[in-house]
Amino acid sequence: MARQKSDEKRQAILAATINVIDAQGLGAATAKIAAAAGVSNGSLFTYFETKSALLNAVYLAIKAEMAQDLMAGIARDAPLKDCLQQAWANWMDWGSANRAKRSVMAQLLVSSEISAQTRRDGDALASDFTVLFARIRDHGHLRNVPEAFAMRLISNVIEACMDAIAADPAEAPALRAAGFTSFWQMIQ
Repeated sequence: MARQKSDEKRQAILAATINVIDAQGLGAATAKIAAAAGVSNGSLFTYFETKSALLNAVYLAIKAEMAQDLMAGIARDAPLKDCLQQAWANWMDWGSANRAKRSVMAQLLVSSEISAQTRRDGDALASDFTVLFARIRDHGHLRNVPEAFAMRLISNVIEACMDAIAADPAEAPALRAAGFTSFWQMIQ
């Protein structure tokens, strides 16, 4: 009979993967990841058949956490600006607290290792954000541009603000406020 897999070990492997990829990039050896997780390389492959499967699992884990944290405390029926101010604050908090996850997600987003199915599953995890994004598009001039372009604009403004905060934490409150004001004016 096969031994039951431990959720604790699985989570340790995912956390170690994030830390090792943050430090060494996507080319990091699975042996380094296993060592950082405190498991053997063989055990790593008991939990994830391939490195690609591991990377896809990390992608989904980060995406799920981001989606949950982004939408926390948002009243779906509140005025759009109120929803967006809360989402902005949530995203800035998440980005400030999760620098390594941001770095790893940026690498995974452009990686050919992430399957189309995993990308669809990640999008499904963020369905509440998709609804909010639809409200943004319906609200202003972004409704007249391709959806992918609108999402890229929004994403870049968010990332620029998080990068500025990371570079100058003492100015975080002012940068958050200026970032939101710029974002709100962009979508009007």
